[in-house]
Amino acid sequence: MQECWGVGLLLDRRESLVASVLGLLESKESAAREAVEQAQSGQLARAALAPDNQRIISMLETEAAAGRDTVRAKDLAVALGLEAVPAKIEGVRSRAKRLAERGWITRHQSGEFSILTA
Repeated sequence: MQECWGVGLLLDRRESLVASVLGLLESKESAAREAVEQAQSGQLARAALAPDNQRIISMLETEAAAGRDTVRAKDLAVALGLEAVPAKIEGVRSRAKRLAERGWITRHQSGEFSILTA
C-alpha cells in the first residue's frame, strides 16, 4: 500500500527542515565570529594550533631557556627529530614563517626565529 502525503504535511516538514538548517548556520556563524574576535584580541589558546606548530613554539621556548635566543630553521628541524634535508627544513621554515606572520613567534632579518619577548 502506498502512503499518501498531504501537501500541508509536506510543507510543514519542509519548514521544519529549513528552520533546523537556519539554526545550525546561525550557531556556526556565531562560533566563527567568536573565534575571529578571540584571535584578534590575542586570546586564542596555543591548543588551537596544529600539533606541529605547537612543537615549534615549544622547541623555541626550550632553546631560549638554554640560552639560544635565535634558532635557524635547519636547527629547528633537527631538534624536532626531522632529517636535515631541504624538503624537511623548508617545511619547518614555512610553518615558522606562518607562526611569525600570525604573531606567535618572531622572525628576524637573518632568517632565524625566536620566541616572543614581552
